Amino acid sequence: MESASRKIQATFHSPEVKRLFVRYLNSMQLNMYLISVIARIKLPHEVIEQMITMRLGLTWLSNTWHQRNTPAIRGAQNAKN
Repeated sequence: MESASRKIQATFHSPEVKRLFVRYLNSMQLNMYLISVIARIKLPHEVIEQMITMRLGLTWLSNTWHQRNTPAIRGAQNAKN
């Protein structure tokens, strides 16, 4: 699965689940883009700065989680096979 700037490895066992995932991912990306554009026009600068800070914090948290848990997940997947 590939989005705008990151590649996500995903395995689906059903074509219906894959279709729904792609549909909702695309809808979410479009909505987030529109919200970010409209927010920058309508909201005060301080609110935008807070949101950027929160987004950076969430990105850091996500990256940290993936770094710590990816080896364990891959180990479990390899043990399953």
